[in-house]
Amino acid sequence: MEEMNDQRQQPPSPGVRPIKAKDCIEELLKFTLSSSIDGTLGLDVGLSKDYCSKLLNDDDGPEINPTPNASDIAEGVPTYPLYKRLASTLYQSLSFGAFSRPYDRMPLMHEDSSLKHKEVAWIALVMEKGSELINVLENVDFELHVQEPFFSQLKDGMKTVEGRCAVGDYNSLHQKIKFIIGTKLITIFAEEDFTIYESPTIPVIESVEHSSFQAFECVTGVRGSGLSLGREMVFQVRRMENRIFSGALILFNKCLVLQVQDVRRYASFLEMLEAESLTKVLPGVQTIEEGVQIYRKFYSEEKEKLNGVLAIGVTKPAAQPFISLAGMLSGLSYGGLQRLLGFVHTVGTTVEALPPPRSTLLSSFMLLHNPNVKGSTLTDGARALAKHVDRSGSKYWGPFNGSDSTKNRLAKDAISHLMAHCCWQNMHVVPPHGVVYEIRTADGYGARWSEDGNEFIGFLEPYMEDGHSNRWKH
Repeated sequence: MEEMNDQRQQPPSPGVRPIKAKDCIEELLKFTLSSSIDGTLGLDVGLSKDYCSKLLNDDDGPEINPTPNASDIAEGVPTYPLYKRLASTLYQSLSFGAFSRPYDRMPLMHEDSSLKHKEVAWIALVMEKGSELINVLENVDFELHVQEPFFSQLKDGMKTVEGRCAVGDYNSLHQKIKFIIGTKLITIFAEEDFTIYESPTIPVIESVEHSSFQAFECVTGVRGSGLSLGREMVFQVRRMENRIFSGALILFNKCLVLQVQDVRRYASFLEMLEAESLTKVLPGVQTIEEGVQIYRKFYSEEKEKLNGVLAIGVTKPAAQPFISLAGMLSGLSYGGLQRLLGFVHTVGTTVEALPPPRSTLLSSFMLLHNPNVKGSTLTDGARALAKHVDRSGSKYWGPFNGSDSTKNRLAKDAISHLMAHCCWQNMHVVPPHGVVYEIRTADGYGARWSEDGNEFIGFLEPYMEDGHSNRWKH
């Protein structure tokens, strides 16, 4: 039984204030995008379902190491799912009151002149809506996590009672309790042992300093040596007080705020489900016995009997953090979100486009250059790098010789460095290729792919005047 109990994934005790936006923004953004896709948000974020889905998608290809020791969260090709990068840069912008612009130090890289004016409006929106979001979170008293389908039921108002075993921070001991046993006044300052000279009955409470006091329990009894006044009994006293109180605000799963209507204590989940409506506690569950077994997955019967059970009645208030975030997404639209993902805007930029997955970029780079030639193992990337090794007077690309296998490795190292340290990204039209995905590092070196990342186009030298006529040698 102990082994089984140890394996239970017991829900954690409620987190308490302060609730920080930094710890919630990622899950909050995921919730807002997901709810927009399935139509349950009740708000228009101004983004297509396909776009929202792409922000949530994982990279299904081989795992690519994330940016190592990046000095800026906006550095490197964004890893999937993109909403995580978006959440990080959004919080950074909210914290500093500005968008990160690591590419400003790049020579001859000129953005659309209207972008800075747009950024002023975007950052004002981020600060306004971000302040609203933070105000909602600052009023939150507790934080809980609920598994599906129960979280969705809470969100939709189907589930209005949350049942929890009253362990950990659901209860607490506070200062002084005064009560009378017979004619003897006992004062308790915390959980402790005390001596009484009566039968082990529940004492009469005379006064309690905190009105939220709920129950008192004598947990253990040990017979003493006996005194002239009668048999001595030593009891361990536990005062049970609900920390979660009526009117408190609870943040569920870091994205949904519900207000506590009432908190009721029961001896067991069976007693709770019999007293409360099953449809309010566990919608969709057919029998009380089935409901008890659901809770048994998280709490042992021993823990339930020792601590008791709480039924937390909740309702959904008007103020929600996702409302502010939805307004932020709507105002930023495609251009603002692309900017937060580290993109620049130039003539020909396609603002609705998102960067391809890293695995797709690397896979197309590693395609064989001559797949129909027997014995040929040189990759497209290695063939492209061969054209650039002699163009840089500083030997930026490094040595490039040896077998095809060696050249492939050197080329992969070069593209991996660019993907990890690029600070300039653009999705723009470049004749004759059409829309391309382009990345560059701070010193101007870069690479291009097709819009979807399935074709590697080639490496890039830094921008320079008359670069094309000089064959980009520098």
